[in-house]
Amino acid sequence: MDLDNMISEGLRIRQKYDDWAVKNNVRKWGLLERTTGLVTDIGELTEYVMVHMGYRGGENNQEKLKHEICDCIYSLICIADYVGVDIKKEFPNLIEELDRRLDAQ
Repeated sequence: MDLDNMISEGLRIRQKYDDWAVKNNVRKWGLLERTTGLVTDIGELTEYVMVHMGYRGGENNQEKLKHEICDCIYSLICIADYVGVDIKKEFPNLIEELDRRLDAQ
């Protein structure tokens, strides 16, 4: 799946969650909830990476690792949309900046 599809599918799923929340009379997740959720997801991702690298005991579960990486990407897509950041435009700018920084060293 390319980036355009990842973004459109991520936002489609977010809308489904929003619709579900309204239907079930529960609070929709906004920017704060999504950002807090991302922090939790990053914590879980960190645990799976530590297990993967042998720094922590437990089952080295690639499926959970893949899931958490994608969960973080999904949350970042939603957060970017909430605050009006065009990932497709800004990510190449970041890469260019990092490239220049490395070339200058």
